[in-house]
Amino acid sequence: MPYNMFAWTVSRILVVVLFTLLTSCSEYDANQAIAPDGQYVFSFQPDSFFTVSAFAKSNTPDQYKSDSMSCISWTVPDSHIKSLLEKGQSMNGSEWHHYYAHWPCSYTGKVFQNGDTLAVSINAGGWYAISKADSTAWYKILDNKLDQIFLSGRLEME
Repeated sequence: MPYNMFAWTVSRILVVVLFTLLTSCSEYDANQAIAPDGQYVFSFQPDSFFTVSAFAKSNTPDQYKSDSMSCISWTVPDSHIKSLLEKGQSMNGSEWHHYYAHWPCSYTGKVFQNGDTLAVSINAGGWYAISKADSTAWYKILDNKLDQIFLSGRLEME
């Protein structure tokens, strides 16, 4: 199997596993990530003080050439990274899965808050993920002034 197809397959499997873990939880505090064993992992508060490290663009090869082509021209100015994160509103795995496009392009970096170092991935679909260890929390960005930055935003179900 070619490397690009392997990477695409692995990324899709990880999305399904993460979605299954999040939707199977009986309690959910969207600003806190809880490991499957019930242990607290981290909390990210977009409206509290945090700092960011350098972010870099990342494109994952996609089976749909048009999506990959759209990613080539997609950019997020460095000056907008922190404001995007500050506008985040937590969402559960079901909302993330059903109402947001998952583009094969993102900006990745780190944020530092309350002594935690957290990995961040800002997706072209109008959302971002914050991760630490094996736990992830998702945030939507609902701000009309920032909509033009993304390739798509919240999807409407018919």
